[in-house]
Amino acid sequence: MEDSFGKGLGLAFCKIAVGAHGGRISVEENQPKGSIFVVRIPLSDT
Repeated sequence: MEDSFGKGLGLAFCKIAVGAHGGRISVEENQPKGSIFVVRIPLSDT
């Protein structure tokens, strides 16, 4: 299997998409290692 790396655009795209819907992304610790990315998008009133 070849080593491959992305361009680092995934999280930036998610931030733009979530922000366009009035939401936000946050990061939480995940012990003993790693991170949890939390995406929050408000519900529509319609």
